[in-house]
Amino acid sequence: MMKLEKIKYSILLFFLLMVIITNHIIVSASISEQRSNGEIINIAGKQRMYSQQITKLALYLSDVSRSSSRVLSNLQKGIENFKKGYAYLKQKNIVLNNSESFDILFKKNTSYFNKIITSYSEFIENPDDEASYTQFLETVKNNEEPFLTTMDTIVDEYSSFFKKDNLFIEKLEYYSIMFTVISLFFISVFMFLPMFKKNKELTNLNIELYKFKKDVNIKEIDKKRLEENLLRTNSMPRIGFWEVDLINQQVLMSKVSKEIHQTDDDYIPSLENAIKFYKEGYSRNTITEVVANAIENNIPYDEEIQLVTAKGNDIWVRAIGQAEFINNKCVRLYGILQDINTFKVAQIQLTKVNEEFNAILDSSAIFV
Repeated sequence: MMKLEKIKYSILLFFLLMVIITNHIIVSASISEQRSNGEIINIAGKQRMYSQQITKLALYLSDVSRSSSRVLSNLQKGIENFKKGYAYLKQKNIVLNNSESFDILFKKNTSYFNKIITSYSEFIENPDDEASYTQFLETVKNNEEPFLTTMDTIVDEYSSFFKKDNLFIEKLEYYSIMFTVISLFFISVFMFLPMFKKNKELTNLNIELYKFKKDVNIKEIDKKRLEENLLRTNSMPRIGFWEVDLINQQVLMSKVSKEIHQTDDDYIPSLENAIKFYKEGYSRNTITEVVANAIENNIPYDEEIQLVTAKGNDIWVRAIGQAEFINNKCVRLYGILQDINTFKVAQIQLTKVNEEFNAILDSSAIFV
């Protein structure tokens, strides 16, 4: 009889473990998809920077010796990044198989993209040929604005598409959590109800098991709320753009960047004041180090750190930046600032809840 009970308890514990693992897999897959979706939107945002960089570098070429210019080298790098980013987005569109509207937008933007790339290919064969340069410059000027406009529409479409996609994942997680709670209930009943009937000595165990079940349900509810927050995070990310003109010592921030900093629309910071927004300690030390490294060694950066807004609120942001060099001198820093506070806080809280939940499960082994 005792051996049979041990087998029954082992089977129930195995089933409980499978339920927890399945729920963890669903949550992990959800977080992974959110990151992938955010990466697609980030790449689409970077395409704006690349196209604007190509236009500026094309204009700079009119004032320098093109065949040996550092600007020409930077232009080649910008074109390569531009091509890689666009190829990535087209491949993702094929994999996701989104809709006819995406195909139309990409087909339209491919026309602008191909004109820029083709004109560049003809120009780069003979950089000193004035006619080729003039044709390349005109092609870039004529196609940059429609390319950016269409890319903005693609970003909006992606945000809408990912929001709809997240609804399905939310339902799947909801049913998974409900199944987990129900499974825990029946597992508790089948495991512990016979023990309640044995003798008075098991009364204390009954109380402890009730507390365990209550704590598990509370943690499951906390996990459900945090997981729902994670699903909504990055569905419509707040991304701002910024630029630092090191020649004129001017800092330019987009409207969204100012909203993230919680400053007035007419606020114009210096580079020193911009860095002081980052939280003192690790975050400020990190941004100071990577900015200096970008200016001195042309090394781009991508960091998740904290800043303190103008209203005194601590938030998590993703800071992406890279430098522009002309004649071996850094003349500009530019990049993206993304508000990831909701996602980061929910991720930290979810990790804490999982640790507490695992601690409860570990402690329950004492009573089995």
